[in-house]
Amino acid sequence: MATDCESLLVALLDEDSEHRWLAAHALGRNRDCNAFETLRAHLADPDAAARMGSMMGLGRLGNPAAISDLHMAARTGASEDERLVAVGALRTIGGHAAIEALLDIANDANQSRILRGNALGSLARVARDGRPGCAELRPALQAADAEVRAAAALVIAVTEPARAVAFLAGAVADADTGEPHRVFLMGELQRIAGVTFGYVGEYGMVDEDPEVRARAIEAMNAWWETSRSAYPAPEDCGNPPP
Repeated sequence: MATDCESLLVALLDEDSEHRWLAAHALGRNRDCNAFETLRAHLADPDAAARMGSMMGLGRLGNPAAISDLHMAARTGASEDERLVAVGALRTIGGHAAIEALLDIANDANQSRILRGNALGSLARVARDGRPGCAELRPALQAADAEVRAAAALVIAVTEPARAVAFLAGAVADADTGEPHRVFLMGELQRIAGVTFGYVGEYGMVDEDPEVRARAIEAMNAWWETSRSAYPAPEDCGNPPP
């Protein structure tokens, strides 16, 4: 496909939805095309692929004026794939307004675990000046889903490391947290608190023997009980997982 502006704008009207997707994606890369309003209009394209191409194009253009539309697409897109692409576009744009939009999605209990987790991962990428803090992420930190709580704790590890230990340790000790997540969370604890877990941290939680895993969890729970007084959760964040 040609990459000059005129050809791309024509391709955006092509009957083939794949051509529309490619054109929208390419227009986002070519900042000389002044395609913002055109891409914005194609968020209503009848084809899902073309809509997602427009979202990616708007993300690459980086114009904050697209955030409201992308926020809406992330909340109400026709499929989870579309909502995930919208979250990615918000992350690409970044800035204060994108943080607000991502926070709204991350804290929304009506959204899926995958979408909330992606919004939280995006927040960890675009966080700035200590935002979002744990007070702003309180709904996610207290979410019913353990993986959402763990992802929220990781955002706090980026924005407020002095406050993150209680939540990271709580997520590690939480029986509902999957084993692969535990290993990653313990790595963050080591980075922030200088904690060395040795065998327990690097191998115990993922050992094939269920008794070894159970003992590793017990050891982590014991560490958590002795450490929580040294790293209390701030009142404005609520309580970490038990």
